Amino acid sequence: MQNDNEIIKALKCCINDDCDNCPDTFGNCEHNVMRNALDLIKRQQAEIERLRELIRAVKKDLDIAISAYDKEIADAKSEAIKEFAKRLRLAMGKFSVKEYWEVSRCISNLVEEMTEE
Repeated sequence: MQNDNEIIKALKCCINDDCDNCPDTFGNCEHNVMRNALDLIKRQQAEIERLRELIRAVKKDLDIAISAYDKEIADAKSEAIKEFAKRLRLAMGKFSVKEYWEVSRCISNLVEEMTEE
């Protein structure tokens, strides 16, 4: 079997009727060139399919990683909002009881809205 470059060169020679420069030195060259070209096409198709499978696997892994990352970010955001609300309530110690509960209720509503909990 010839290497891929020789097969391509032989095909070009056949197209241009240039038998003198053809790398196929065996008899029945048209048959050999067609057989070798078919082998090349089959190898390339197999390589393309292998690469497609690899791309699908990488994409699947990437989708899983992105999903996990998005969840981590959402969880961190929720925890940060809750921590902020907790500290804000502690800082409101100087408010009257009525003011404290009104503001605290607003904070709870905002935390619920912002964390979707």
